[in-house]
Amino acid sequence: MWSVGCIFAELLLKEPLFQAKAEIELISMIFKLLGPPTNDSWPEYSSLPLAKTITPPSPQPHQFRQKFPFLTIAGIDLLSSLLTYDPERRISAEEALQHPYFSCVCHIARDPYTKDLLQ
Repeated sequence: MWSVGCIFAELLLKEPLFQAKAEIELISMIFKLLGPPTNDSWPEYSSLPLAKTITPPSPQPHQFRQKFPFLTIAGIDLLSSLLTYDPERRISAEEALQHPYFSCVCHIARDPYTKDLLQ
């Protein structure tokens, strides 16, 4: 589902969500968008084999609204549910298909490419 979140973001941005040349740069970009993992957001993070070799930045809120200023509240919620650190807490495919984002035409109505479909 993480990959679905990346693809969803890429469709919205019309470019790759994380354009990194190396793993450390990628991790840094993920931490910048989602905020660093904490014991609350991903309890098992500290037990990952190389977690102790990476010094995450100080805790900060996610940056979804700044990165996706045009996305509805339901869209931000779906995206953040897909890009949740802890796989146990991440939204499932079945849950994602039932998400309010897909039942709300408000995001379609504001899109200049699709609003004519509603008339």
